[in-house]
Amino acid sequence: QVAGASQVVEVYVYQRGGTDTIESALGRIYALLQGHVFDGAYPAMWTNELGPMAAPELAGDVRMARADYQIISVRVAASF
Repeated sequence: QVAGASQVVEVYVYQRGGTDTIESALGRIYALLQGHVFDGAYPAMWTNELGPMAAPELAGDVRMARADYQIISVRVAASF
């Protein structure tokens, strides 16, 4: 029997005033996660990005962005 799973990891980054730190952080996160192989899974894959944009839930000039990475795993059950 084979079982598969798909997990999406959402990474949120915030910055007060401007977006330069957000852009830098997203680049570093991409470098770390894209293609990274977690135990028992296929390489992580970038799937979506939103922003930078205003973060209306926070007061002041706060910007946010989100990057999504998908991790797919397939496991074969042990036979008895």
